[in-house]
Amino acid sequence: MKNDYCKINKLKMGQCIKEARTKMDLTQEELGNMLGISMVAISRYENGWASPCLKTLIGIAEITQTPIERFFDIPANKKKLDEYNDALYKINDLCMGFPLKDLKLIIRLLQRMGDVNE
Repeated sequence: MKNDYCKINKLKMGQCIKEARTKMDLTQEELGNMLGISMVAISRYENGWASPCLKTLIGIAEITQTPIERFFDIPANKKKLDEYNDALYKINDLCMGFPLKDLKLIIRLLQRMGDVNE
């Protein structure tokens, strides 16, 4: 069974990014400059054609003063959300000190497990 706790919906995420940016009265170019990326990249995120990497998404959240969870489809069910948060903390604890190449391998394996369990 695939984990449904947090799904990435590029279109919804893009709409949220645009909302957050416009609330701060920033243009795509201004936000891109603040993040060190192009306005084309911001446009692609906002239109749902691409998703930002986590580092960029954290930057967007910080600049726009938006909680990062706003950009994800996180379930309203409190029990599921608590389970999801517990799992994230456990994964974080397990991965502390791993080299980046090993973390990338772990992510690929977890993604494959999700694909197999669909």
